[in-house]
Amino acid sequence: MKLFSSLFALLFTYQIHAQSLESDRLALIDLFKSTNGSSWAAPTYGWDISGLPGDNPCGWQGVSCNGGRVTSISLPQKNLSGNVPASLSNLSELTYLDLAINNLTGEIPAELGNLKKLIHFNLPYNQLTGVIPAQLGQLTSLVRLHLAANQFTGSIPLELGNLASLELLELSANKLTGGIPVQLGKLKKLRDLYLSENQLSETIPIEIGNLVNLKTIYLHNNQLTGFIPTSIGNLIVLETLHLYSNMLSGVIPAAIGNCIKLQDLSLTHNNISGSIPPELGKLINLSGLSLAGNQLSGTIPDELGLATSLIDLSLGTNQIYGEIPSTFANLTLLAWLNLSSARLSGNIPDFIGTLPNLKYLYLHSNRFSGRVPDLKMKPEDSDINLSDNRFTFDGLETNSSVIDQLQSQAFLPLINNIGVLSVHAGGTIENNTYYWYKNDVQVATVVGDSSYKMSEAGTYRVVITNKKVPQLTLYSNDYMQADNPLPVTLASFTGKHTLNGNLLEWHTTEEFDNTGFEIERSVDAKSFIKIGFADGKGNTALQSTYRFLDISYSSTDFYRLKQLDYNGNVSYSRIIRINSAQDSFNVYPNPATISVTIDAPHTSRNIKILNLNGQIIYDLPAKPSQTISTSNLQSGTYIFQTGEYLKKITVQK
Repeated sequence: MKLFSSLFALLFTYQIHAQSLESDRLALIDLFKSTNGSSWAAPTYGWDISGLPGDNPCGWQGVSCNGGRVTSISLPQKNLSGNVPASLSNLSELTYLDLAINNLTGEIPAELGNLKKLIHFNLPYNQLTGVIPAQLGQLTSLVRLHLAANQFTGSIPLELGNLASLELLELSANKLTGGIPVQLGKLKKLRDLYLSENQLSETIPIEIGNLVNLKTIYLHNNQLTGFIPTSIGNLIVLETLHLYSNMLSGVIPAAIGNCIKLQDLSLTHNNISGSIPPELGKLINLSGLSLAGNQLSGTIPDELGLATSLIDLSLGTNQIYGEIPSTFANLTLLAWLNLSSARLSGNIPDFIGTLPNLKYLYLHSNRFSGRVPDLKMKPEDSDINLSDNRFTFDGLETNSSVIDQLQSQAFLPLINNIGVLSVHAGGTIENNTYYWYKNDVQVATVVGDSSYKMSEAGTYRVVITNKKVPQLTLYSNDYMQADNPLPVTLASFTGKHTLNGNLLEWHTTEEFDNTGFEIERSVDAKSFIKIGFADGKGNTALQSTYRFLDISYSSTDFYRLKQLDYNGNVSYSRIIRINSAQDSFNVYPNPATISVTIDAPHTSRNIKILNLNGQIIYDLPAKPSQTISTSNLQSGTYIFQTGEYLKKITVQK
């Protein structure tokens, strides 16, 4: 009797298993029919929908079993079309479902939320529509949910926050709207979060900082607003953070510097303001930093040169100013440097030409000037753009073959020295050709001589080319010569910066009907304004000396004399330039602890102290020397500024 009972139990168990497997087989046949199985891509062995009940589906193409039950369906790129059948929910032992890269349409059946043992749910790159079913939040064993590149609409279900085992959430490239649910902050095992290329809005929830196992965050190409949460600084294993092409505002949190494993940070094309945090220099594993297309201001922090793993650095299309930091010489792995469309100035440092891997250099649309460094080490297929700056031919004759774009440099000022015009175009003067125009008609072509004697009144300009630099043409500004020559013999016209201002001095050896001189000033050698008047001597054959003190100068000024005679005729002198380099100043000690001393004996302008967000902390009156306490300054880096001159000081307490 006991033996009979055991045999009966075994037979009953076999029948239950057989019935369950038959249910699995029927679900598979339903999948075959619903997805146009006759058109699946080969091979599709075993899928015989005419089979008799009891046929074993285990071993069909893409089907795996365990314990007499179907546990895995893997049919990627098999040309499946049609709908996902709800009957797949009968596969109660299913752990793996992969129907990626097919032509499936329709909605995901809510019944699939009953597959309690499902670990991998992969339906990306199809044409599925509708909303993502909230019932998927019941798949508590799920480790991977991949639904990217479909046409899902609606919001991200809050219920997905219940997927405590989830490591990958991939919903990119759909049409999802609404905000990122704060409930996702409960997914403590999540390693990869992909929500990019949707229509998500609202702010990034601070709860994202709870996901301490996150390695990848892709939220780019959405409509997210608000600030970047400082809680991202909690993600110390984060390797990739893509927030570009949103509508984010506020500042870049300094806390991102805590993400020491970060390798790729992209915040381009947002509305982010403030300065670049020096804390980013702590990201020694960072290979890509893209902050372009924002409203960042201030200078580039020296600390950024400590991120020595950088390969791609893009800071262009911002409002940053100052010079390229000398610490960038440490970035020996750098291949791409984009600092275009900003307000940077000064010279291009020589080390730019020796960075061994730098191939793409974009410095266009700035205020760079001076001699272009030697770039001959760059490969022929490099891409170098220096256009729309303030360069002359200096340093370009040996670099021409490696520089791709140079055009649209700033207009050069024409200098008039007693009726002789000249211009400084740089380069080897023998290589330069000067095309002189009067009233827009060419009047002379001169090789190797930058001067031209005016013969009569008119509007003059010059176009300059260099035979070694064929891709660059320089242009001067216009110079207007009045009807009558200067009715004085002007022996000299000079200027210098003094403690009290810019001192102009000129000498005449004779004067005829000279009413006097209007003194004019310009910041660009183009547009001049009257700043004073000096009475002339009328008629004299004696030498006369004139002086004028300009106390409202700027860092660089251009001056000219407008001479007036008794008949109302006017003529102009040559243009001179005064660079008030004495506006520079010293600040010490650095770093400072108790106090800071500012020595500025030659400046007449206030000295401002700003934090790295560009906020003015102090606006100090001009004094030859003054000392301020650091008691009201927190530890950190500060910018001392007068005019265009900057000093960085670190306060340590």
